[in-house]
Amino acid sequence: MSHAVPHSLTLRRGFSPYPFRVLLFLVVIGVIPLLHPAQTQADTRSITVDGKVPAQYLAETQGKSWAVIIGVDKYMNLAGLAYAVDDAKAVARMLESQGFTVTSLYNTQATRKAILRELRQNLLTRVQKNDRVVIFFAGHIGETSSKGKQQPEGYMMPVDTEPGLLADTAISVELFRELSAELPAKQVLFLIDICYGSITGRNLRSLPPMTKNYLQRIASEPARQLITAGGTGQQALAGPKWKHSVFTYYLLEAIGKGHGDLNGDGIIPTSELFAFLDEHVQSAALTHNHVQRPEMWGLSQDRGEFVFIPGKKSSKPQTAKDQKRQGGGSNPETGTIETIVGLLKSFSNPFDAFTDNAPSGTNEQVEKQTTLAEEAAALAKERERFELQALQTLKEQQQREKELQAQLAETQRLAAEEEQRRVAAEQARQE
Repeated sequence: MSHAVPHSLTLRRGFSPYPFRVLLFLVVIGVIPLLHPAQTQADTRSITVDGKVPAQYLAETQGKSWAVIIGVDKYMNLAGLAYAVDDAKAVARMLESQGFTVTSLYNTQATRKAILRELRQNLLTRVQKNDRVVIFFAGHIGETSSKGKQQPEGYMMPVDTEPGLLADTAISVELFRELSAELPAKQVLFLIDICYGSITGRNLRSLPPMTKNYLQRIASEPARQLITAGGTGQQALAGPKWKHSVFTYYLLEAIGKGHGDLNGDGIIPTSELFAFLDEHVQSAALTHNHVQRPEMWGLSQDRGEFVFIPGKKSSKPQTAKDQKRQGGGSNPETGTIETIVGLLKSFSNPFDAFTDNAPSGTNEQVEKQTTLAEEAAALAKERERFELQALQTLKEQQQREKELQAQLAETQRLAAEEEQRRVAAEQARQE
């Protein structure tokens, strides 16, 4: 299933054993940038190509931009979902604002026949070799075990999917690979708000090195990329605090509100988009005692990248902790535990990370800063412990699922043998 809303979603409090300590440490971290402005200014190196800003350069060198947006939350034969259609509609609006020509299929429109007709017929006739294509899907995913295959086969589930008949009524995720090969477009990006990790392709996680002709290179070369909301065995988190799935929420924050432009250079290539999603989706899930980490895959050996132009930047994206706070306004508390821990982990010693950025002062101030740094280090260890527990729980769940699948396969095998014996006996009697 794509979207799962744990009953305890609104009751989780993250690192509740240390609320007062967290507050003190966040206040200090919030003050440090004011005392060291030269060290904390964002990198705002805006790329220009032949004197043109990215939006102008891409408009002049790229073909048309197409999008097919699919969302299903009211199924004919399956349990409903929350927010899938809202997710799809929000992504459609965002892409339209980016200049995409959007075709949308929601609920009853999103039958298997209609989806395949749009993807395999209509899209193929419209798209030209210099164009770009985005395909977004939010809905259920199903899996079946196939004989001779180590990994289960995944299926996107249209509105008319029938349980137990996935091969005939759903759409195999292998369609992504087939479409990536069939579409004449220069660049194709699949944004799939489901958790599925058994993709045949290159798993991509690192940011590529920046070069002088970076934008020209990635925008001119072909690309076939896929980003999923999570991996195999995970469930996509959704809830009223986001009014979306957590994946789509941060996708909208990244592109629509410009927060995915991490280095301030005026473009959001898919590698940068994924880095933003990876950090924020995983952090939000962990805050709610949930394991979800997006995955990005290369479906070909092409080295280009899909490039978005960031929308007008609003206030910084809300993190899991921000969304729990009541009220608003500027406040040094608004950083998350996860962000601080990430900063501390970038140093060999959390104490060094703090003291290297801390202002000089009296002995009493230094002692206070030292105490706060030590408490921050303790929080970092606590977070690591929590992550290990969550990963262990996931592994145990996956092991149980494998055992159940093995039992089911054995039961089916025995039933098939029994049926063969029955048929043989019936034939013998007739002879």
